Amino acid sequence: MPRTYNMTKRRNTVAKTKESIIAATESLLTNGSLTDLTLQAIADNAGVTVQTVLRHMGSREGCLVAVAKVFLERVDTQRGHTEPGDLDAAISSVLDHYETESGLVLNLIEQAGTGEAFASQAVENGRKYHRNWVKRCSGPLYLS
Repeated sequence: MPRTYNMTKRRNTVAKTKESIIAATESLLTNGSLTDLTLQAIADNAGVTVQTVLRHMGSREGCLVAVAKVFLERVDTQRGHTEPGDLDAAISSVLDHYETESGLVLNLIEQAGTGEAFASQAVENGRKYHRNWVKRCSGPLYLS
């Protein structure tokens, strides 16, 4: 009797591996320098090989882009649904956001001036998001 191949299990394993690589990259990015963020460091932190990181993410840049995407999704979940004009909710959501995300944000701000393109772009994107968020949340109270 031939053995059947369980694609659901494989798909779940692939997803978990990718999540592990992204989490490892984010942890390293939060706690260290971008110059120290190597494929080997990501692989070691994720418990996989460099080849596995490359297979899933394509490159070091692919790892960084994936972290940025996941981070933006979290930020949008934390702050993106504040109703215009509800300043109490806006303040509460931004404080919660800073409480959970400040390590990564502060580390990237610190590195933005070092010539690391990823840090500079991430900080600029964060500033744009924040300015637009403030305008939206303050609604009719916003004075340009």
